[in-house]
Parts: sequence; structure tokens; C-alpha cells
Amino acid sequence: MATKREYRGARSVDAFVAYIKDQATSRLRVVHDNSQLVQAGLENKKRNIVGFFHADQTENYKVFDKLASLLRDSCNFIAAVSP
Repeated sequence: MATKREYRGARSVDAFVAYIKDQATSRLRVVHDNSQLVQAGLENKKRNIVGFFHADQTENYKVFDKLASLLRDSCNFIAAVSP
């Protein structure tokens, strides 16, 4: 997924590859119970957006994952999925 942020790191192959790998990873954190949910929300001072889903294969979950990629620098996204 395309990023809105311009690359401003070192101009070396290794640094650029590390940046691309970081951008390619999902920023969506998946939890399965309340204790994990509380722990996930307390780790950072960014805004937390929590979505509750019955399964991780639903269309709503996929949209939430895309949104997490787009807003990766400004918010933490946590998906609470039913076990």
C-alpha cells in the first residue's frame, strides 16, 4: 500500500530496504482477550483505535487493516478478534 510520507532516511541501499520492509509490515495489533487489549492500549501515548471483529477474514477487518496502514504514523490500531 502506498504511503503518504516521503522517505527521508539515509541514501543507502540497506537503509532504503529497511524502510520498505518497515512500511510493508502491518501495524494492526491483534488481541484475543481483554487482558491483551488492556496491555496493547497502554504501551504507547498515540491515539488508540480499537475494532471488534468476529473473525479476521471479514470485509470489515480487511478495511480496518488498510486504515491501519494508512494512518500508521498517527494512531495505534488494535483488532479484538473473537477466539
